Amino acid sequence: MCEGLRIALEHAKDKRRFIVLEGMYAESLVARKLLENGRVVEFHAPHFDLLVDGKHRVEVKCGKLFEYSAGASFGKGNQIKEKKFDYCVFVIIDEDNYKPVKFFVFSANELEECATPRPKMTTPDTPSILFYYRDFEEFKAESERTGERIFDIERTLHARPEIFENRWDKIR
Repeated sequence: MCEGLRIALEHAKDKRRFIVLEGMYAESLVARKLLENGRVVEFHAPHFDLLVDGKHRVEVKCGKLFEYSAGASFGKGNQIKEKKFDYCVFVIIDEDNYKPVKFFVFSANELEECATPRPKMTTPDTPSILFYYRDFEEFKAESERTGERIFDIERTLHARPEIFENRWDKIR
């Protein structure tokens, strides 16, 4: 399923039409990783994407890694504020070939400040977002340009990515 969705995305002529497939692709990648780790995974519906071991609500966010950055959008932050999930996996995929680049695993508590809107760094309809930049200096420059702050969780993600990258053991 993962490979089929990746191929469909890679060959799609109008990428905007296939945004739903990107989410399904990311969810299938996360499900596969969890299954490989001996977990029981069920695909779910809103307000979270996967139910792990019958009790852990996992939200999956997909961001394409463009020239400088990728983002995990939380819309207006309601999923976080209303505690709709226990864990979030931010899947970063390559913008050209859709192959997964990174998997970052967060607890819902670690993402609380991401419910804070930063509309100048993104679009007005999705102001609550977590960013990953290839180069943290580019992120700092964007923050200065827009006047929006960098969240503590983003500083930690860039300084110590090993706290989050492939940390499937956090989902317990």
